[in-house]
Amino acid sequence: MSNSKLKILFAPAQGMGHIGACHGLADILRQRGHECIVILDVQFKGRLAKHGYREAILQEIGPEQHSSTEPELLKAFFRDHPHDIISMPTIDSFKALSSVFAVMFEDSKKMEVNFKAVVDTVQPDIIICDMHVASPALMNSDIPWLFLGSMGPLEFYNACNPDDRLPPAWSGLSVRGNKSEWQEFRKQVAAVASAGNLSALVNEWYHGLCGENLPPSGFQPLSSHLNIYITPEELDFKEAEPLGENWIGVNGFVRSTDETITIPDWLIKRPGKLILLSLGSLASGHLELMKFVTEALSKSDHKFVVATGANHDKYTLPDNMWGQSFLPQAALYPMVDCVIAHGGNNSLYESFYYGKPLLLIPIFADQLDNAQRLVDTKLGYRFARGSSADDFVKLVDQLANDNQLSVRMKEIGERIRSCDEKRIIAEKIEEIGQQNRL
Repeated sequence: MSNSKLKILFAPAQGMGHIGACHGLADILRQRGHECIVILDVQFKGRLAKHGYREAILQEIGPEQHSSTEPELLKAFFRDHPHDIISMPTIDSFKALSSVFAVMFEDSKKMEVNFKAVVDTVQPDIIICDMHVASPALMNSDIPWLFLGSMGPLEFYNACNPDDRLPPAWSGLSVRGNKSEWQEFRKQVAAVASAGNLSALVNEWYHGLCGENLPPSGFQPLSSHLNIYITPEELDFKEAEPLGENWIGVNGFVRSTDETITIPDWLIKRPGKLILLSLGSLASGHLELMKFVTEALSKSDHKFVVATGANHDKYTLPDNMWGQSFLPQAALYPMVDCVIAHGGNNSLYESFYYGKPLLLIPIFADQLDNAQRLVDTKLGYRFARGSSADDFVKLVDQLANDNQLSVRMKEIGERIRSCDEKRIIAEKIEEIGQQNRL
């Protein structure tokens, strides 16, 4: 452990997945005696303070401005697709997300003065950024900064080692798939990007503030000190060259929790496997999706604990289910046999950490890649777009009865929980922070 206490500022994109990843890494560093401060939008105020962390609320430190947070922006995507959320063509979801990124960029420009005010107020020794769009105030100051990539790793491989061995990110295409499909998706993505000209606009803004250009493949620079990506080792893209000497992979930063939950006896006593159904805060609020999933699973021989989401009062759970609008997932993982999730990176690596077999229902972005990677590595299942309710029930039954997968996932969970990577990551961060003090 370092003898010198560091002040570490975390700057996550304002969505729960990014905040959760930063929380998990901050837990490790705080245990080693360092002070961790997390930048949050006002709508997330108190979320990490209840765990003992200091929060730097943007609107309270900088001018009275409000950014459109990631959940707010993505809600429009779900609202605009009430029926086809799991059947729409992948390129259509990419087009929708491109418009979300355009709004994020406009908000980033407005909030730059707030980020500068946070840095001036906190005066950290090191900054850890998990953001979609570059911030010169955070990434081009005299303070060393690290990149924490809480999204799935395929987009980082695409950016750092563009070659023909891996499919394009956010496509959900198989590494063993038809390469003509890869090229067609890349062509469609290029057409969308060209029409919006967003990369050029972001680079022009960034260059105007700090005199440097962004990499042609993204909206932000990479750290010259350390870049961290998150994926279980078994899912990593070993088909391609490693990302580089300034990159390090980690199986996941699982948040500590003292939360508890009691599952009703009537559900526990029912026959069948106990399965957690949790599609994330956004997808679980999609009424038509939740109706489809729960009505289909009413025909299942298994039983389910359900995160019912924001519209929980607009539908009724079948007899083989119990749930709440929000569930403390970390408390539930040890209690269930399997997990059905949306495929966000947090739910993926948390399930691996606890050794739980997974079925993913991907909606967009890295969820699609994560789901296909599970299938390609034979470590889980993916609900294919356009599949029927009967197909879904059969797939869940296959998940629940896959004893070989259950044994394999238990072994993987034991490996992850016993590995020494958290200490290694912490020591690298400490070394960078201490060097800055010299």
